[in-house]
Amino acid sequence: MTKILFSSLIFFSVFADAQVQKINFKCVNKMPMTSFILKTENDEAVLTTIHHNGIAYMPVHEGIVVPNDLPYLKSVASVLQLMGERNEFRFPLKKCKIFGAGLMSCAA
Repeated sequence: MTKILFSSLIFFSVFADAQVQKINFKCVNKMPMTSFILKTENDEAVLTTIHHNGIAYMPVHEGIVVPNDLPYLKSVASVLQLMGERNEFRFPLKKCKIFGAGLMSCAA
């Protein structure tokens, strides 16, 4: 689950060299509803997600939604809500790579 979640978040703009050395990135929307914080600690990349208004308001999809998608989105939401309001994922920096245009990937 960690790899899937982090893979879905690799579209953040991260400004660093081709080899990841130091990161301090935050993505927060206006309310804020959910924050994504990516930083380095020692030899790890640490991704923290915080759902400020609770799990009932966490994002579960990006893009166009049609009425036929609603049952699927409800099932995805029920699984993601089990994770709670705050999560932290840690990845060894040596397993993180940046692929041009701010696309970053880390493996556990």
